[in-house]
Amino acid sequence: RSSHQAVAHKHHLYITGGEFTSPSQMQFYHHRDFWRLDFATFCWEELKTVGGPSPRSGHRAVLAKNKIFVFGGFYDTGCDVKYFNDTFLFDPADMKWTKVGEDRR
Repeated sequence: RSSHQAVAHKHHLYITGGEFTSPSQMQFYHHRDFWRLDFATFCWEELKTVGGPSPRSGHRAVLAKNKIFVFGGFYDTGCDVKYFNDTFLFDPADMKWTKVGEDRR
């Protein structure tokens, strides 16, 4: 996995997005999954959430006021590239995503 984003919050590390490219570069795809590492146990847990960002790479994530914000990125189909100008907020307290910014291009 590369081009993902990681954000630390309290006792966890959250990972979102990114991409996979095979060594031969014949296989490529973007990740949509969302993971959390527990710093106490060093165990990974896939968070099965809804309403979060679509599969993407090249996005940015930041923690502000105990919320995780994810902005932008791109999705490459091999024939076309879609660039995102949207923002999502994840609240670790209630484990929910909210879209807070619209793609207005």
